[in-house]
Amino acid sequence: MTFSELGLMPGLLEAVQELGFETPTEVQRQCIPVLLEESSDLIALARTGTGKTAAFGLPLLQKLDLNDRSVQALVLAPTRELCLQIGRDLNRYGVHLKGLNIVEVYGGAPVVKQLREIEQGAQLIVATPGRCIDLMDRRALDFSTLHTVVLDEADEMLNMGFWEDVQKILSATPEERSIWLFSATMPSEIERMAGKLMKEPIRINTKKTEDLGKIDHRAVKVDGRHRYQALRRLLDYYPEIYGIVFCRTRIECQQIAEHLNRDGYAAQPLHGDLSQQQRDQVMNGFRSKITRVLVATDVAARGIDVNELTHVIHYQLPDDLEAYTHRSGRTARAGKEGISIALVARTEEGRMKRVQKMLRVELKEQRIPTAAEVCERQLLHFVDRVRTADSDRFELVDAHMEQALERLEGMEVSELLRRVLHLEFQILLNHYQNQSGGDLNPRESDRKTADFAEGERGRSEEIKLRIDVGSRDGFDWQSLKDALRDAAKLDRNDIGNVQVSATSATFMLKSERLEGFLKKMESLELDGRTLRIEPDTGGYRSGPVRPQRPNDFKQGGRPPYRKERGPSGGRPDRGYPPKGKKPGPRS
Repeated sequence: MTFSELGLMPGLLEAVQELGFETPTEVQRQCIPVLLEESSDLIALARTGTGKTAAFGLPLLQKLDLNDRSVQALVLAPTRELCLQIGRDLNRYGVHLKGLNIVEVYGGAPVVKQLREIEQGAQLIVATPGRCIDLMDRRALDFSTLHTVVLDEADEMLNMGFWEDVQKILSATPEERSIWLFSATMPSEIERMAGKLMKEPIRINTKKTEDLGKIDHRAVKVDGRHRYQALRRLLDYYPEIYGIVFCRTRIECQQIAEHLNRDGYAAQPLHGDLSQQQRDQVMNGFRSKITRVLVATDVAARGIDVNELTHVIHYQLPDDLEAYTHRSGRTARAGKEGISIALVARTEEGRMKRVQKMLRVELKEQRIPTAAEVCERQLLHFVDRVRTADSDRFELVDAHMEQALERLEGMEVSELLRRVLHLEFQILLNHYQNQSGGDLNPRESDRKTADFAEGERGRSEEIKLRIDVGSRDGFDWQSLKDALRDAAKLDRNDIGNVQVSATSATFMLKSERLEGFLKKMESLELDGRTLRIEPDTGGYRSGPVRPQRPNDFKQGGRPPYRKERGPSGGRPDRGYPPKGKKPGPRS
């Protein structure tokens, strides 16, 4: 089937051809004819990267009356990036439609400019819910003539706290309007909520018939303390990588991006704490490939529509397994191939199995590249670049070639290449020789120690640890805290709530310090014995440690009070009488 068979008007067909679209995707083939012919509500499920924007955008544009300057359609998106991306795509589809005016409204941009654009007359509004309500309260948006509302990324829209906003917006639209929901996933709870907004919607699900073969799903098993080093190995092993590293939290996202920049990688963070200007700068750098690696949270990455992405790396598997679909779908877009790699600690293996069951696809296991493999890959990649370089652009070099050859006279070609490679890769080779030359692939014997914090690191601010030294070794809480801080080079506030018993002690450590702390403590000894640090059986928690109750004795708390009373009727360990009796005279 071709686009001309879907019933699209000539102006849209011309734009589609200019954009290089040849045949419609499955979701476009099923949705476009239905939306052109019907005025019903619709729920469409399709995987990320399969052309959902064109599936609703082309029929939406065709249904507009371009002679009428009133608002006829509204597209709601959960993030600013997605709002801008949809606006760009719709303008590209409607480039030959005379009189079309599309306005994007979103937070973080001057509202005066958006108000001016709406006043000039707009048939189609693309908006985030918050700014849409703001403009409604200003009486700048009139939806009385609106006939269609589209919720893109509908699951995220109804799951990010936008439920009340969406209801408020829809309450200002005519009863006879149509609602189109498009999403990559639709959990049962979200579908139940969506059902309250719609009337007997048409349902289209292309996820079961779409080809997943273009995404190569892989899993790399890691020890918790080596997760960042494993990420670096992967980035070095794929020298032409152009992709996204997904993190679960904003703090983790920012820290990883900072560490990558410190280590010489062209990486930038994208998360909700950035201003709109900062987000625009990051995305401009990423689209122009000045930034090769984007470190992003799930929500911030919605709306990133870059067809050339080679890799998606899951620094940790998402808490919401449905988000894995959205993450992986950032690559292998527009018919291209891509690789999705998940770094999986032992505590995440159950989650990995659920991902495989949900997607009905196997995550092929990939080992962490060794230092030798990384160096070989980098060297050969450089040689290939030398071989394929465009020699027609060497004018500046040619002007100095004679002098350079005079200085290199008598040197063998092999020796020249050897020295060039050494100078080009000196930093990389030194790194792997001096710091990270070992095998990072986990062994079953040490995975328990390495992974104990991984299940909660993304959500916890502090982690409770136990060390096998105590008061019998001459430590009190202050001296042990000082010793740990000095040994691991910690700041004053990185460690706290130190509690010392006879043979062991517990303390709280900031989760972002865990990796470096464990590495520095690996070889720490006391009186010839290697110290063991492990998770406290009480687990991990944010904030201060709660006092242990008497019935926590089996988990390391104080022993319970004895039930028997003392000679005076009071508790023997406290010396006060039971309730209802007056204390006797003091001796």
